[in-house]
Amino acid sequence: MGYKNEFESIVGAAKDLAALFEGSLLYKDYLKYKQALELDPDLLERVKAYKKISMDLELKRLRDNGVSFDEERRIAYQHSELKLHQAAGDFLSCEQKLLDLYKQVMVLISDACEMDF
Repeated sequence: MGYKNEFESIVGAAKDLAALFEGSLLYKDYLKYKQALELDPDLLERVKAYKKISMDLELKRLRDNGVSFDEERRIAYQHSELKLHQAAGDFLSCEQKLLDLYKQVMVLISDACEMDF
């Protein structure tokens, strides 16, 4: 089997995996919670702002090897405040579970295909 056939086989398996994700109850719940969140535009904007700040802090953690206690406290407070809203809490929880699942899949692949670079 040449590289081209292997490549096509791997891409086919990835498409099958994507179909499993798309058909999963977890992803269907994610879409349901996202739709519920979109019914409250103000809350949706707050969630988007939280996610942006959260991403910025994660990048800062990686770049600077950490963030201040005050920054951690503010983002934790913002997360706790959002979780008080059913739509936002359900959405954020489900989104985190999906991200954890994606991460597990990527770890499995990277552990199986160790590369030195």
